[in-house]
Amino acid sequence: MKKSLLLAAVLAIGSSAWILSGQLGEQTAAPVKKQPAELNQTSALTKVRVATLKSQPRQTLLVINGWTKANRTVDLRAETVGPIIQLPIEKGQQVEQGDTLALIAVEDRKAKLESARAVLAQREIELTASKKLSKSGYTSETAYKEAQANYQAAAANVNLAEVELNRTKIRAPFAGILDQKYVELGDFVKAGDTVARVVELDPIKVNVPVSEADIDQVKMGTVGQIRLSNGATIAGAVTYISRSADGATRTFTVELSVPNKQAAVADGMTAELRLPLRSVKAHIVSPAILTLGDKGRIGVKTVGQDGRVRFQTVEIIEQDEQGLWIRGLPDEAQVITVGQDFVLDGQLVEAVDEELVAAQKPEQSFTESDNQMAKR
Repeated sequence: MKKSLLLAAVLAIGSSAWILSGQLGEQTAAPVKKQPAELNQTSALTKVRVATLKSQPRQTLLVINGWTKANRTVDLRAETVGPIIQLPIEKGQQVEQGDTLALIAVEDRKAKLESARAVLAQREIELTASKKLSKSGYTSETAYKEAQANYQAAAANVNLAEVELNRTKIRAPFAGILDQKYVELGDFVKAGDTVARVVELDPIKVNVPVSEADIDQVKMGTVGQIRLSNGATIAGAVTYISRSADGATRTFTVELSVPNKQAAVADGMTAELRLPLRSVKAHIVSPAILTLGDKGRIGVKTVGQDGRVRFQTVEIIEQDEQGLWIRGLPDEAQVITVGQDFVLDGQLVEAVDEELVAAQKPEQSFTESDNQMAKR
């Protein structure tokens, strides 16, 4: 009995030792690591759809907001004193150069002019008589010179009286719009008081602030497209480039001139300028293929000749109805159009040309491959 129990105990202990020895042997055995190349060879490659894109010459555009500005603006001021007796043109109307915008009462100015003219006529008679007497020797040279001085003084008084009379008429200095009237009938004005404002809107100017990085690319005479806040689009040419930067913004003022025959464009409107700069090589892509790199940079993923994924940083030039124009890629690049979010930079992939997929299964999307990549 005791021998049987002892034998059973020995067998149990031996069995346990044998089992433990096997487990320990497995735990101490060094695992065999597979290299990335072996994984790529032994496992199915992730499929991505690609498109071969070729660069095209593209004009880069400077897109910047500015504002419209009248070609000329002038505030007209009174040059004499008196009450306003006429305002013949209404505010907002077109005026021609020389049109009377306001009339100050003449009062005694006309009488003073007539008096000055009468004195001038008298001095002219005296000068003529003195000249004859001087030639005959009946008067001195001094008397003749005095007659000349009197005549010149009388002529100057006539000129002064004429200027003072003309000052009662406030005229438009150039053709434009009577934008503001600052006086009403009966208002008494003195020299220096503002009476009216005239603006010239043809041509209209468009001013934009251009950064230091772009100012050297802006050329005189370049034609740009301008989109106004009301949706209207106009064209204008660069007529002025500032060579001194704004002290606060470090930008340079660029001015474009735009024909504005009907004064349809007002002064002070917001305007978006699209100005062509230099020509560069660019690719047209769908916004959907853009992705972010590790450092938050915008780019696309391409497949190289070695079949590996490469992240390429790009710069967006502009967007139009065709898509996004980008630069930063080689002249010809195999860009991943579907599956870029499921692969990493440097990963070996199986590239499927999207034109072949479309030709074989035009009605089938790439959803199946997307699902496969998502599962992996």
